Amino acid sequence: MPTYTCSHCGHDIQPAQTPCPACGSEILWEEAAPRVRYISRLAKLGRPRGPRQRSLLLISGGLIAAMIILLLAGLWGLERGLQERQSMIAAVTFAHYRQGWAHLLQGQTAAARAEFDQVVALQPARTATPTPTATPTTGPTPTATPTPAPTLPSPTPRIDSLPPEQALTLIQAALDAGEWRTAIEQLHALTERDPGYQPGLLGQMLFHAHYNLALQHEAAGDIDSAALELSKALHLRPGNTAALKLQRAIQLYRSGQAALGQDWEAAIAAFSELYAADPAFLDTPDQLFRAYTGLADSLRRSDPCAALERYQLALQLQRDPQVRAKLEDARLRCSDLSQGEEGESSAGADESAAAPPRGQIAFTSFDSARTYHSTQIWQVEAGAPGPIIAPNTLQPHFAATGQIAARATTPSRFGITLFAEPGAEGQRLTTGAGDSFPRWSPDGQQILFQAESRSSDQEMHLYLLTLAGGAITDLGPGSDGAWSPDGRRIVYNGCDAATGQRCGLWLLDQAGGERRQLTTVASDSKPDWSPDGNLIVFMSAGRSSSWDIFVADAENGNIPLFSLGESEDGLPVWSPDGGAVAFLSNREGAWAVYLWRLSDLTVTRLFALPGPLPAWQEASLDWAP
Repeated sequence: MPTYTCSHCGHDIQPAQTPCPACGSEILWEEAAPRVRYISRLAKLGRPRGPRQRSLLLISGGLIAAMIILLLAGLWGLERGLQERQSMIAAVTFAHYRQGWAHLLQGQTAAARAEFDQVVALQPARTATPTPTATPTTGPTPTATPTPAPTLPSPTPRIDSLPPEQALTLIQAALDAGEWRTAIEQLHALTERDPGYQPGLLGQMLFHAHYNLALQHEAAGDIDSAALELSKALHLRPGNTAALKLQRAIQLYRSGQAALGQDWEAAIAAFSELYAADPAFLDTPDQLFRAYTGLADSLRRSDPCAALERYQLALQLQRDPQVRAKLEDARLRCSDLSQGEEGESSAGADESAAAPPRGQIAFTSFDSARTYHSTQIWQVEAGAPGPIIAPNTLQPHFAATGQIAARATTPSRFGITLFAEPGAEGQRLTTGAGDSFPRWSPDGQQILFQAESRSSDQEMHLYLLTLAGGAITDLGPGSDGAWSPDGRRIVYNGCDAATGQRCGLWLLDQAGGERRQLTTVASDSKPDWSPDGNLIVFMSAGRSSSWDIFVADAENGNIPLFSLGESEDGLPVWSPDGGAVAFLSNREGAWAVYLWRLSDLTVTRLFALPGPLPAWQEASLDWAP
């Protein structure tokens, strides 16, 4: 029962007591109730609650519970929406990848590259976008939410006669109010009147005004005006990340719009990249749907199977009954076409895709008891180990003749050694203790290797050993060199020779000596060319949280394919037919060699290494027919 105090003397009383036992005053509860107060909240907390209080608590508790349920439902809906969008993007990405792989198998390099470019555009970013440098408070920071224009534009206050400090206060007020055009006019007036007054601060304020005015135009659908304001903003701050991102979005939207009805593939390329970067930009999903549908319509009679894939991609974006009907028609046409070719190309393609891998893989193992590395062979088709080539060796590489070059680690035989057959003594080709990672040229006349003890700067250099005569040529700084199948180029890990910056994978032209950067992450390493020369597989630790495998276009460095996981994946090498990649991984707890089929992106274990592999990055794999 709650405790009250007498409004006359302050003594504790109970509701049933009258008069007050302390002062004798008569308490008329109906009249005096407003004057009676609780002693304290602390005393109240420990006492039982009356029916009215319990009702209020139940009602309050129910409202709170309902609010929590609504909040959780909203969060669940948001998460589900994000998951559905990610699933849709993944499906679209894989469809482009499959189409690109099919083109590549048919020798249609340009078409394959176009599809792989779509895959690259749809991939989520694997590194954080650089955060713009913090700046003083000079107006609202650029955000993705534009400030709406004032309902009634106010006349621009004149600042001609104001001191600079007062003029700056007036400009700041315009920025705070989102009156971007007013702020721009005032900033120009102040700059013209007092050119030397805080040029850095005024320039930053002018950038913010132009950028936010661009956002305002973009939100209203006026991308031409938005582009104009962005150009002015970027003239003031050329490297601003947010402005560059918006500029790229506008460029892609304009390109896609211009290509609609003229070049459906180009429209898809533009809107796909834009959709991956910012799906909420104007009506990008609708435009991408229109592009997919337009391309599918143009292909429905000539190539119904390709049209079917485009209709499927369109329906991932928007459910449209007319497009659904077109899809079913394309499905029937594609089915009839496939049945007619079942005994010819389709069957041959299926048989090729399902063909088991063949050849032999040379790999590095480690003997824990004797503490040395060895070069061994694995017979891929038989699924059984082959002979040990030689103890105290690692980093094997096959010649076209079947001979193996490897790095010898015995002190008396340091250098690159040639082994004609398993168990043979081996022919010592170089004598440098640091000579490592030998790679045969396609014609078998030269061996590329690396060393850091041969150069005067004691840096890692690439060297070319000519077997006829034994001449060794210094190719300059670099490591992990690998020949292109035609022998004309070498891909390697290195940096710009002039500055020591811009590290990643580089291409060296053998004939002219020209060098060109292919990738831009310093840890991109252990590259290997695909047999057709179109792709390069490599490993990297700078693109994710662990060592992973990446496949890049050999011409432009775009990366349509990668294997991201928490395990260490590395030392990739192409299969002789170019249909798969073998790589080393500890994804199941111990080191093993895995097969990654590129037709369906499945991964299976080929064989486990016989034991641990210390310093696994110093090992290597090679796959010969």
